[in-house]
Amino acid sequence: MEKLKLKLTYLPWDVATRWNSIFDMLDYALQHQEAVDGITQKRELGLRKFKLSDEEWTVVEKLHMVLMVSHGATHVSLLT
Repeated sequence: MEKLKLKLTYLPWDVATRWNSIFDMLDYALQHQEAVDGITQKRELGLRKFKLSDEEWTVVEKLHMVLMVSHGATHVSLLT
């Protein structure tokens, strides 16, 4: 497998008091989909059960789009 050249970053956590945190997690996963797929395919890491199918990635994309509306509204209201 080819090594990805990405800057070290951290996956956002789901925080009960920050309802936008789910959007942040989905956004991060979509931006790093190639890395997520690569890591979950490695048997020796024991993460294969977390590999997302193409259909699951489609659900992630659709949910991301739905949450983007409320995420954008939150940031607009904070600026006014």
